[in-house]
Amino acid sequence: MTKCFLLTRPNYDTATSYLHYFAKDAITIAKKFKGIHVADLEWKKATRPNLEKSMAHGSPGLVFLNGHGDKMAVWGHKDEVILDSKNIDLAKDKIVYALACDSLAGLGDIAISRGTKAYIGYLENFMFVADPTRHASPSKDNNALPFKVACTKLIESLLTGTNAQEAINITKREYVRLIKSLGTSEDPYGDVSLVRFALAWDLEFLDMKGNPEACFAV
Repeated sequence: MTKCFLLTRPNYDTATSYLHYFAKDAITIAKKFKGIHVADLEWKKATRPNLEKSMAHGSPGLVFLNGHGDKMAVWGHKDEVILDSKNIDLAKDKIVYALACDSLAGLGDIAISRGTKAYIGYLENFMFVADPTRHASPSKDNNALPFKVACTKLIESLLTGTNAQEAINITKREYVRLIKSLGTSEDPYGDVSLVRFALAWDLEFLDMKGNPEACFAV
């Protein structure tokens, strides 16, 4: 049985260009499995109508949202609100991972009350550090690399069938490993103290609402 993995990847400013880059590995990982169909709402496709259509008719078991956000919404292309209390019913029986600021604190609770299996996200801002000389080429930014590694660990865990709570546990251990790896004599990162602080911040505020046993099984 084929499972659908839906993700949004807007790319219109510095922050979303990095998240767009971070999410590439999720597509690569998903395509290794014959039983997973990938629906990629990239760039201008990351709109509210497209998300609603894909969630209603594509029946994705796992939804990975990348973009800006606040406590009550996640945004897509050009700051369009694509998921909020008005359409969160479409997330019923799904696992949602929102790589966006704040949405777990408000929208996450609403999602669970409307039948979402699990909502993973951040209770405060999601932070990452970028080298201003590398904004045009995120793939060459060593400051941003550990954040990509941690986010990839979470979505990889979900894609391979790990339940929501254990996926978070695995990712938190990865955050700890990354923090400990900084500051060595062979440290590849340019702004060690700031990178360490931002990793520790994300470690603290990454969490979930809903069923801890929820999983996306192929």
